[in-house]
Amino acid sequence: MTPSRASGARRWTAVAVLVVGLLATRPVLAQSPPTEQPPKDIPLPGVTVEGLLDQPYNPKTATTGSKLEAPLRDMPQSIQVVPRSVIDDQRALNLSDVLRNVSGFSPSVNSQSQRFGERNAVFRGFTTNNYYTNGFKDPFNGASFTFGLANVEQVEVLKGPSSVLYGLGEPGATINIITKQPLPDWYAAAALTAGSFGFVSPSIDVSGPLTPDKALRFRLSAAYQWQDSFVDWVQSERYDVAPVLALVLGPDTRLTLEGEYQALQEIYYTGLPAEGTIRKNPNGKLPISRYLGDPHVEGDHFPERTLGKIGYRVDHRFNEHVALRHGFRATFLTTDERDVIPFGFQADLRTFDRDLFIGRVNSEDYYILTDVTFDVRTGPLRHTLLLGADQRILSTRQVSGGALLPPIDAFNPAYHAAPIGPETIDRGSVQSGTFYGFYIQDLMTIIDPVKLLVGGRYDLASLDTESRTFADGTRTRSSFDEGVFTPRVGLVVQPIPAVSLYASYTTSFNPLTGTTFDGAGFEPERGVQFEVGVKLELLGGKLSSTIAVYDLTKENVLTPDPANPGFSIQEGEQRSRGVEVDVAGEVLPGLRLIATYAYTDAEITKSNAGNEGNRPANVPAHSGSVWGVYEFREGFLKGLGLGAGVVAVGRRPADNDNTATLPDYVRTDAAIYYKLTRHVDLAVNFKNLFDVRYFETSTFGDTFGGISPGPPFSVFGSITARY
Repeated sequence: MTPSRASGARRWTAVAVLVVGLLATRPVLAQSPPTEQPPKDIPLPGVTVEGLLDQPYNPKTATTGSKLEAPLRDMPQSIQVVPRSVIDDQRALNLSDVLRNVSGFSPSVNSQSQRFGERNAVFRGFTTNNYYTNGFKDPFNGASFTFGLANVEQVEVLKGPSSVLYGLGEPGATINIITKQPLPDWYAAAALTAGSFGFVSPSIDVSGPLTPDKALRFRLSAAYQWQDSFVDWVQSERYDVAPVLALVLGPDTRLTLEGEYQALQEIYYTGLPAEGTIRKNPNGKLPISRYLGDPHVEGDHFPERTLGKIGYRVDHRFNEHVALRHGFRATFLTTDERDVIPFGFQADLRTFDRDLFIGRVNSEDYYILTDVTFDVRTGPLRHTLLLGADQRILSTRQVSGGALLPPIDAFNPAYHAAPIGPETIDRGSVQSGTFYGFYIQDLMTIIDPVKLLVGGRYDLASLDTESRTFADGTRTRSSFDEGVFTPRVGLVVQPIPAVSLYASYTTSFNPLTGTTFDGAGFEPERGVQFEVGVKLELLGGKLSSTIAVYDLTKENVLTPDPANPGFSIQEGEQRSRGVEVDVAGEVLPGLRLIATYAYTDAEITKSNAGNEGNRPANVPAHSGSVWGVYEFREGFLKGLGLGAGVVAVGRRPADNDNTATLPDYVRTDAAIYYKLTRHVDLAVNFKNLFDVRYFETSTFGDTFGGISPGPPFSVFGSITARY
């Protein structure tokens, strides 16, 4: 199947199927999804269902920071929540759009590719690979597959290291996606969004009871998306389906079954070379629409990825003091890819070298989680004690190869001008890992204004990778097998109910495979963070703010071995210090606001690669955003809403060697929406309103990447019907 053929019949077939699915549901007069009410006294950690059109911009609770449904003001760490109302008001197209509402975020993969999603998004100067859904490890979304937003209720971001609760991971942040859950009353909605560059995306959201007593409930979210691009030839098509079934087994027990299926086909886009974009090129400036792959080579075999998830959760309360949460999730990823990979200019800075990459991957990931919560007292102290264990089993098999492609004239490209070289599959690898984690956490209320959070975790991690070259049978093997302890401690003092002062110490670890020159295995990377801050509840709780100051260091970073070229030693170190401000809520009646600011002082403090003292790639010193929506609630303009926002990003290096710089930019967005009736909403969103030429991110210096321009001015219109 080629992209051009997919753009016709399949696109509108998907639209028709989703519309028919809505019409087949039972209509109920409801303006917005009813608020889910869990069975009395059952804790539902990891899942929060709001589902209201007027959902506030500043949710009061989250589970990501403690695995408890605890007030954010009681957590001694910066935790930011982006609710569904913000996602809808901004018409966010991907998770990176959502994360721009969180201070200290920088994208590291261009928005025109969904293949690698938000892989290695940067928080507090460090990349992150820590993605979770409802508290369960999500190993492929974000890293190998962008998140679809149709099934998302809210996004929670825990800043800094989090290994004490979640095990291995990078120290920048942990992102937890909270999905939509079954509702006790019937609800149905359909939406259609269409806009610039051939974008079209219909979706449905249906929920309700399946039995008269409402003990058995379901929810089905589904979406289809076709997207061309401002980049020539680049197209993508995806499907997302997420069924959920919840069974209330009694006043104290609930069983939830969840599944999800995502399919993606797209032409791979890796950006542009630095010369001609952010650095001068004697041949001129490259247009941001230039594609340096080969649409004929990729179009003959449209690259495909599929992702499937299935699992269950059991929530049970034994009594008023003890509750259990147990769950399992299996995740499966398959890829079949044929991608043109750019390598860079020749000496004339005009002729551009490329290769063809061919790869197939099959990955399986199994995750089991059990948490037990105790609410007890010891003398004057009140404890919320969490005991937990998790296990993860990972298996990945892949084969890859490629072919030589003729170079292309970047300034006057002629695609498919010469035949490609012979295609080969010449290497393969098998990776397997087993991870066990055991943790304890105690949230103690010493006196009402003072809360102490302490915790520790012990991980047994085993990761083994074997690679083989088919031509000569050469095999190489690297492994990691070690036990790691990570502690955490934090203190919250609330001198008055509206003010929380906090301080915390948190840690993380991330295992590394490979060996030194003498064959010794690598120690895990370590993250250590000190953070202090203040959390404010203003205007009677309608407006919330967090101001955080942190010092975060990652140790045991690999750096070249000066005595043995081609090998690495663990003498590298990176450090980030900064100040972050997040504000969200209702400033005035009808005026909702979410705003961020981050000052990030990041530095490569130790390195043998010649970049010691440099700022890491894609980390600006200053960045921020603000978004506001005003809705008229009275008079003849009642139901009309106006929104506007700005994203501002400072200058930042394009690579760790600091040989090129991405310029600063200010991008302006806007929106107009109107509640036509109780059941129908109309909206128009404008992105990059003033058509600013800017660059989102860079993988400059990486063989597989380049400079990624941001989308030009674009318009998206949407209509939503609810019953």
